[in-house]
Amino acid sequence: MLILGTGQHDTVRLSEEAAEYFRQRGVEVRLLPTPEAVAAWNDAPEKSIGLFHVTC
Repeated sequence: MLILGTGQHDTVRLSEEAAEYFRQRGVEVRLLPTPEAVAAWNDAPEKSIGLFHVTC
């Protein structure tokens, strides 16, 4: 699972190419505003990656 923090104002998005890459590999991607993404990552299964946009 990839949890992507999309910023305070929920503005970050994956490109179609990136979304397709993860889809083809069976990776669940969750895009959430960063405060929600941090909480989701804290509760996520062991095999999870968190990326957090924190500049806005």
